[in-house]
Amino acid sequence: MRQVKCQDTGILVSKSDAWKAPDGKYYSSQGAFEHLEKEKVYRQKCLEEIGNILGYTKGQKFPTIVAKRLKEYEAYGYEVVLQTITEKRQIIINSISTKDFTSEYNKTSYIMAIITNSINDIYKRQQNKIKQQHISRSVATTEEVESVVAPVNTGNVHDISRFL
Repeated sequence: MRQVKCQDTGILVSKSDAWKAPDGKYYSSQGAFEHLEKEKVYRQKCLEEIGNILGYTKGQKFPTIVAKRLKEYEAYGYEVVLQTITEKRQIIINSISTKDFTSEYNKTSYIMAIITNSINDIYKRQQNKIKQQHISRSVATTEEVESVVAPVNTGNVHDISRFL
């Protein structure tokens, strides 16, 4: 069987074990493909948001530090990065408007430092929110199971006619 490289893992697998995406590339599963596509969308939104903060127009090139530093945040997920940029937008705008920067590189480095200093807090908050959702789902499931279970009649232990 022919071997193909999964785009999400980089591992060679047999063609029959991989999932072929509409773009013609192979992934370990459809879910992995959808996750990567969602991350691409969030990454693009991050770049657009940083461009808006810097006052860039469409087509202007970013300093290379932006792409490099965004790549460093990949472990958090670009949704968390976008949330960080959105929540800290006013702080970023106020900070860069009150300081004199000698270059765009310095300005974008300062922006990325603000994001770096805030991203852990937002990531932890999001993880706690996810944990709370899981807990509330498990409590709801437990309550549903308890409501379905028939109450036990402890009055007459020898009478099993209700089970027949």
